[in-house]
Amino acid sequence: MKKRLYIPTFLLLASIFGLRAQTDVPHVTVELIQTTPSTIIFNYHPNDACHHFYVYTDRGNEVALWSNIFGLTVDDVICIWGERIDTVSVWNSYWTDLIPNNQYHIYIVPYDSVGHRYPCERTRFSTPESGITGRSNILISSSFITDTSAYIVCVPNEETFCYYNGIIPADWFYKIGLDSVCRLVLNSSRLYETDRWGHLFLNRGTQYCAVALGQNGRGEFGDTTLHWFTTLGKKQIVEEDTAPVIFYNTNGADIDRIPEEQWNQYAVRAYVADKSRTVQEVSLGQGNIILATLPVSDYYVDIVRKSDENEVKELQVSIRKEDMTKERHIEEDGFVWTKMRQDYNYAIGDASGKALTPFIFTKLSYSNGVFIGKTHLDNRLYDVLLTPQGKYIINTDRHYDKIMYDSYSKNLYVSKSGKVGVCDMNGREIVKPSYDDILDMETYYKVLQKGLWGCIDATGKIIFPPKYQDFERTDSGYTVIKDGVKGYLDLTGKEIQ
Repeated sequence: MKKRLYIPTFLLLASIFGLRAQTDVPHVTVELIQTTPSTIIFNYHPNDACHHFYVYTDRGNEVALWSNIFGLTVDDVICIWGERIDTVSVWNSYWTDLIPNNQYHIYIVPYDSVGHRYPCERTRFSTPESGITGRSNILISSSFITDTSAYIVCVPNEETFCYYNGIIPADWFYKIGLDSVCRLVLNSSRLYETDRWGHLFLNRGTQYCAVALGQNGRGEFGDTTLHWFTTLGKKQIVEEDTAPVIFYNTNGADIDRIPEEQWNQYAVRAYVADKSRTVQEVSLGQGNIILATLPVSDYYVDIVRKSDENEVKELQVSIRKEDMTKERHIEEDGFVWTKMRQDYNYAIGDASGKALTPFIFTKLSYSNGVFIGKTHLDNRLYDVLLTPQGKYIINTDRHYDKIMYDSYSKNLYVSKSGKVGVCDMNGREIVKPSYDDILDMETYYKVLQKGLWGCIDATGKIIFPPKYQDFERTDSGYTVIKDGVKGYLDLTGKEIQ
């Protein structure tokens, strides 16, 4: 009797625990909220058994491609490349810059509370078609034009499937012609919806042309739109670097044939003429060879593969002695100084021609009571800021790639590793150089990061971080757009319900 009762009892317990095991399997549901030809909004809904998950969005077939190349499973690729999300009840995601009429994948690898990984979940969706068969036309407008910056907006019409845009100085436009300009613009990324972009570090008093051209649903190009604007201030001649500098960086055409992931396997070396001695060496892509301070002689600069010391590329450079030259300047504010040059480098001189600094600057200019110079540190070139007496306000330890005075705001735009910020004339960082773009709105700054806008006040205080598609300030606060929905913030950046 006991034996007959034992068997069904065991089966009953097994079924109960089996049911619980099924309900305790981590799972993430993807809820599609909104889709346009180039954007998508969706929510992740993890169940109670999901402790955290990794998510990766594949806009092509790269997951399968890299899985095959590296011999990894798809789950491994997602956990290496994907973003870890510690679960909440709902997690919102917003994709932009998608291609119309194209299929995309969302990969999710869930984990339970003890760290056990469960099989990858995949969701597919397609963006709707865009562009009709009529003539594509792009409307371009400009605003917030200062001495050195401008804000450009490009709006495609409903006939447009995709379009391309760019900006070029008028002098170059007339020199190379419209056909060549269009070919350059077509090398830029394809766009599908309204594009808002700010240009920093433009030249003063210079005319520019913003160019856009689009294709309709059949792939036919419409009319090319040209929008002309001129920056404020007095036009200045842009001075090139005078020091012999061999640029082997991420933008160097000389190293295009070497994949970036292999750069650490190569060195850039400067040798004396008979190659018996190395005078400078940097890793490929990590610095520049700067020969300005070397003695008069002939030098070789080579890219060398470290493993076998084989030469990949060679360049010969000659360093020759130059006589000192002095050029007296009288600035608009009445300041008088002497620009001194010797051996490819500049120094600041006083009104009588006496040098106030060493000859260490490859560029040197005066703006509103300060000098902006370019000099080198550890085989890299950086911009510095100096007083009229040649004393440092901003030294090379800031690692600013560029400093530019903005007469509109009376501040300095600075860039570092491709990111931009703002400093005052005393060198204090108002906005750290950590943003993709900055627009000076007089009483506050609009900062762009990963395609989203935030707000920083004139003192450098963050009102709200970059998390909105756009925003405008009103007398009572801010009107913001997030996930395509309009919202409102008070003057402190707090959401108004």
